[in-house]
Amino acid sequence: PDYVVELGEAMHECEEQLICKCTNEKIPYFNGRVFLQDKEQIGQVDEIIGLIHDFMFSVAMKDGKKASDFKEGDKVYIDP
Repeated sequence: PDYVVELGEAMHECEEQLICKCTNEKIPYFNGRVFLQDKEQIGQVDEIIGLIHDFMFSVAMKDGKKASDFKEGDKVYIDP
């Protein structure tokens, strides 16, 4: 993508997926590609969890990426 916008912050790993708290006001789309700030793809949105105004999402990790490599507070981004 030409640019990415912040989508959320990593919280923890669960069953090899990364659980993130959404910091963007928009709800992400399912299967939306998730990136690091440098536009390196790490996975895609799998599930959206929680209330409409306070929700989290899970990231199904791309081959070669591990959810356990992320620490709480790490930022993740999406292609707008």
